[in-house]
Amino acid sequence: MSHLSKAFQAGKFNFSAILPAIAHTKSHLETIKAESTVLDALEKDIDGNRFIATELKISRRDADELVNIQSKYIDRLINPLNPNRTNSYEPRAYGNFAPGDS
Repeated sequence: MSHLSKAFQAGKFNFSAILPAIAHTKSHLETIKAESTVLDALEKDIDGNRFIATELKISRRDADELVNIQSKYIDRLINPLNPNRTNSYEPRAYGNFAPGDS
């Protein structure tokens, strides 16, 4: 998301950089979603000695729930970047109140 943010914060606003920045951000978010890096990092920390004093364990159900939460979160980040969505480029603060917008 920082790459996309920088495209809008540059000193000179370059319209030709907006669509590639959006595409790059969506692609990166979809890669993160597909790789499930949060779960991998947590399992690595639990299996290693990082949390040895806590005796922390993760069940398959908890792992599935974590992946589901991560997936939904990333979908919510990607959704406003969809060019087919109505009101897709208005600020989210206003988009949340748009009638019929879901």
